[in-house]
Amino acid sequence: MNNRTNLSRLAVGLGAILLLLINTFISDGLIKQLCNVIAVITGSYALIAKIWPRAPFIHKLNYELRKYAFFDILLGEVKDESSTTGEPFEKFKSRVLTYTLEQITNRTDLINSPEIFSFDFGVDEKFKEGTKPENKTKDWKSHLNKQFLFITGISGSGKTFELIKRVHFLCQQLMPGLTEHELLRQKKIPLYIELKSLDRKLDHHWIVDYISKSAAVANKSLSQRQITALLTSNEVIYFFDGVDEVLQQYRDDCVKQMIKLSEDTGVHVTCRKKVFKELENMNILSRECFPAEYFLKPLSIEWVKEIILALTDRPNEEKAEMIAFITNKPNLQQHMSRPIFLNLFIGVYHNLSTEEKRMLESADEDATMDVLWTNYEDFIVKKKLPRDSDVLAIRTITVWLAKIMGYRSFFIESIQPFWLSRIEGGEVVEYKAVQRLYFLATRIIASVIIGVALSCIISTPFALLSGSIVGGITIAIFAGLYNGRPTPTRMPPWLSSLLFSLGMILTLILVCGAYQGLTLPRAPEEMATPYFSATECWPGVLLGITLSTIFSYRVIMEKIKKQYILPVELFHFDWPHAFKYGLSWGFTSGVITGSIAIYVRHHYAKTVFIRKWLVPYLQKIVIKFGGVKISDRNIDIAIFIYAFLVTFFVASIIIVLLAGRYNDKIEEDTGKKQKLNYGIKESRRHAVIHAVKVGVLVCVLYYFVMIRMGMGNWFFSFKISFGIAVLAFLWFGGMEVINHRILRINLYFRGIAPLDYSPWVQSQQDMGLIIPTGFQMKFYHTTLAGYYMRYKLADNPRIRLKKKNVKDVFLYCLLLSICLGFFGLPFYMRYGKDTYWKSKYEVHTVIPQVKQETDSTYRFLADQKLTVSTGGHVVVGTFVGYTSPAGTTCGFMGMPIDSAYNVEGFGAYRHAALLYRIKRQGAAWSKYRYAADLRLLKVAKNDELQLLVNDKEWQNNSGHYQLSMTVCDTCK
Repeated sequence: MNNRTNLSRLAVGLGAILLLLINTFISDGLIKQLCNVIAVITGSYALIAKIWPRAPFIHKLNYELRKYAFFDILLGEVKDESSTTGEPFEKFKSRVLTYTLEQITNRTDLINSPEIFSFDFGVDEKFKEGTKPENKTKDWKSHLNKQFLFITGISGSGKTFELIKRVHFLCQQLMPGLTEHELLRQKKIPLYIELKSLDRKLDHHWIVDYISKSAAVANKSLSQRQITALLTSNEVIYFFDGVDEVLQQYRDDCVKQMIKLSEDTGVHVTCRKKVFKELENMNILSRECFPAEYFLKPLSIEWVKEIILALTDRPNEEKAEMIAFITNKPNLQQHMSRPIFLNLFIGVYHNLSTEEKRMLESADEDATMDVLWTNYEDFIVKKKLPRDSDVLAIRTITVWLAKIMGYRSFFIESIQPFWLSRIEGGEVVEYKAVQRLYFLATRIIASVIIGVALSCIISTPFALLSGSIVGGITIAIFAGLYNGRPTPTRMPPWLSSLLFSLGMILTLILVCGAYQGLTLPRAPEEMATPYFSATECWPGVLLGITLSTIFSYRVIMEKIKKQYILPVELFHFDWPHAFKYGLSWGFTSGVITGSIAIYVRHHYAKTVFIRKWLVPYLQKIVIKFGGVKISDRNIDIAIFIYAFLVTFFVASIIIVLLAGRYNDKIEEDTGKKQKLNYGIKESRRHAVIHAVKVGVLVCVLYYFVMIRMGMGNWFFSFKISFGIAVLAFLWFGGMEVINHRILRINLYFRGIAPLDYSPWVQSQQDMGLIIPTGFQMKFYHTTLAGYYMRYKLADNPRIRLKKKNVKDVFLYCLLLSICLGFFGLPFYMRYGKDTYWKSKYEVHTVIPQVKQETDSTYRFLADQKLTVSTGGHVVVGTFVGYTSPAGTTCGFMGMPIDSAYNVEGFGAYRHAALLYRIKRQGAAWSKYRYAADLRLLKVAKNDELQLLVNDKEWQNNSGHYQLSMTVCDTCK
């Protein structure tokens, strides 16, 4: 630990003490508590870091803090992680050596643990010299550190096994350094890298990324900073497996990078002979640094016979029978010249039936491998799996995986979208019915979550539930039409995407707005028609803007990338990018909303919302700040500006948070890109982290902007923060988590995929069929993948992929019936059920010995002392939301509610409060008071009680207040 770090920690501790001293002069309660918490945390950190500077907790905390530039400068440089000298670096080299040992041990265990692959025999080889001095000798054991070598051969000739033997030899030489780290000084550490998972240009960044992630999969912690230091010091030897399996677009650059690496250290590569010849003919391999070639020749029949005779665990009669079976069969001898065939043949020979032996005599390569792998699978299933294992299900999933992925490496979760397909005539084709059902389900479920989140922001939690379902169905239809049409060739892609986005936002604004306006009642003067309220359509407009903002980008990317589930890429939160898109979308939404507001003002000018609230409110604001009244000629401009500013503010805040996920700048350092979609758990973790960050940020902003200014309350703060946090959760990876889960359930019902991948993956690894390749997975051998790709699924009862599927029809009907039920529920609540108030006195009362004179007036029939309690809640319209009998002063998002909606003459009372007044005998009515404040009431016979709910527009209220009184003769 350097002095600068110690001094910085001391400064943190002194800062905490100073903060406590300053805190004594702060009067604000929340600020005081916040300062106390910061002081305790920073002081505790400084104290723990001073006492236990090397504790794992401190190292992990420092690592997280260094992600932020301020703390990275404060903590100073960490010399023990990046230095290439001294004991810490040698200790790190020993950890890399342990990691490499585990990597090759896993591979050799998979090769040697089943009895079928237990025959370790030599191979026939041919050596061709290279240009470097180290490349001119066949004695590779003495020149591993500098030799540039390609191990070539045909498929199944043992190239990987030969490479692993060299890695194993070098590891054995360095084994003493695992305990005595000084022995690793100036020693080169082997790195075994499988190139099948290469998905971009090979460079230091990809190698660092590969090692750190594959080490994490193996529960090893190797930081990228330390790995980079190790690579730049040239104290490694590279062992690259499978350059022939690299995609063609990356292969040339991959080989050029290997040539560059070979100038400073040893590079050993496996490659098929055909691909090596292509690289040579294309002059990719440098003539100044041409590699040596170690060619694994096919085994001669004499060599094959010697190998069989050398077996120690087989009786002489069986060995003689195998040799006799191979003799004088040229076709079979050609197959047995490859170690992979010979290994399988020796292992399964005693299980072969007479018919299978007859087939092997004349079968081609694929048919031969099918026979051998079938017997291998039977053998390994009996050997490795429990007796109660569902072998058919395991095989079905494996076959489906092979048919979809072919010879590529894969992530188990990232391949799920490819499984929305069907096998037809041996080929993988799109399965439209499954895709439509998946899209419909994901659009609706995601829309519902978004609707609930937006409801928390602007209303009650489930106020927009049905509207969000309508929006989700609209998105599914609109996106289906967009994706089903070919991209216009005469139109720039950006223009096509822009027109689609504008079309989606207008469609969703109209659909969601119209639905909300039709399902919620208002006062007669507020209704544009007897069935439609223009005022109530505004929550639907905001819902449409939010849905279109989130889904338009996703639908466009789905079409461009042809992906059902978009991988989430998080470079960093890019504020310029966020503000650019946030302000542009906020401006667009504001203009649309402002234009609609002017239209509504001209067509519904007599409504209470326009006549008694909006116009007077704008007049009051303008007079307050400008001192003059708005003329009738300029009222349209004021309404447009007000609607524009409100929508611009709300939309910009939300969209800035959402748009910050992406960075449209070109990222040259591709190794720094981190995909969230490496697994559902990783996506969920990032989504939760960002949701918490955004929620806390919004809560703090609401406190300073609203609560400190005397508006809103903590209930609104937490409710709005929760809603925006849910949106952030969806945007920063939560949408992918939901999509993955829905897709997995969809596939499970069809017998294509397991509900839980872990047991299936574990069974595959136990059998050696699927093996890790870095941080991805692949089939053990290309011939095994080919065997499963040719496997017939037609007669398998587990898989249900017919064109007309009864279960698909049932799921469609079930989903659509649920949507239809929620679609009709608001209409039923409005017209068929007494959900909304039928009068302005919807108060449930329990009062002893009274007579109800009118809807709101009660006359007492005896002298009595009564204890009083109030309860219940009322949903007072969409924007105000829940209120208690005490009433509320908060309207939209906690802003002050204007008195225009109070009962005439009750502007000074809280909105929607339950009020009461008493009329004693021979006296006038008393002043109205809040019923929520009443605890004890003493009345005489014939005294009267009158109740009032302070809400002039009660037609959109639901729920009721409760007023209860009980006799209490002993009360004073």
